[in-house]
Order: sequence, then structure tokens, then C-alpha cells
Amino acid sequence: MPSTETSVARITRTSSHVVETRFKPGAMVGEAALRENIRERRTLCGEVPHVMLAVVPEGTAFSADIMRTDAFHYDGPRADLRAIAVVADGPMTQMIMKLYFGCFPQVSRTRLFTRESEARDWLRSQLLESGFTDN
Repeated sequence: MPSTETSVARITRTSSHVVETRFKPGAMVGEAALRENIRERRTLCGEVPHVMLAVVPEGTAFSADIMRTDAFHYDGPRADLRAIAVVADGPMTQMIMKLYFGCFPQVSRTRLFTRESEARDWLRSQLLESGFTDN
């Protein structure tokens, strides 16, 4: 499986239409780091439509600058990213994710989960609705 590492996460293309972004425990996530992740995801996927599982462990720190800018706005055409499932461990991380996506609604379907298994099930349903399988 092709993968890459950024300053704050490991990004892996687990199938032709699925990308996983696993944030490193204790990482400081800011606008620049989010954009770095987006660039690396685009490099892995190109223009192939895909869904993304993002796992954000408890203890992940967030810089205040992420609340000033929609990092996904700089992702160029968004048709390639069909859905985002965020698994947020811990109440503080969940609150920050809700606040971020509340301030910056995404064009792609976006949902927040506390369990990875539920996030994976939801992403599979999003793939099927888009006419893709996760092979």
C-alpha cells in the first residue's frame, strides 16, 4: 500500500478509493500541516475519486490558525474527495472537530465518529452510493 509521512500524520492509500490519515499522537496541527496533508493525499490519489478516514487521537494539539482558514478550500477541485470520516478520540478533540466543520462546511460529505468501525462502515456506504467499491 502506498503511503507517506508528513510532519503530523501518516497517510496511506489502503485501496483504490480509500485513503487513511492517522495523526501522530501529540502532534501540533495547524493550517500549514493540514495543507501538507492535503498535498500528500493528492499526490497519492491524483484525480481518482476517493474517501478519507482521518483518525485523530486524544492529545492531538491544534493551533489557533486552523480556525481562521478552511484548509480544504485550497484543495483545488473537490470532486475527487467524496467523503471524510473523522474518528476523534476524547471530548476535546471531538469538540474541536465539530467547531472546525461547523465553521467550514465541506463540499464532501463529512461525519464525525468516536469508533473507527462505524466510520469505516459509513465510508463503505459512501463508496457504494458513488458507484465504487473499496478494492
